[in-house]
Amino acid sequence: MTVINACGIRPDRFLDESSLKIGSYPPGIDVKIESLNVCGELTQPTFFIITAWNFKAEIIAKLNHIGVPQGSIFYSYFPKMEQM
Repeated sequence: MTVINACGIRPDRFLDESSLKIGSYPPGIDVKIESLNVCGELTQPTFFIITAWNFKAEIIAKLNHIGVPQGSIFYSYFPKMEQM
């Protein structure tokens, strides 16, 4: 969240699979955290920023299993910037 806030990024959505986080708000941002399952409802290609870089492969696999629109992009900024 530090990078998101420091860069002034204001995402439309925050997604998480932790029931402890779903329904709460990230620090400094007025966007409620939603379940990963909302990805199945998306109708347009989406740009995903993965902040849990150490779990990025698992997160991408879960999102693809749930179903994201074709053409969606996954991006991670740590330990190096990369598009997956």
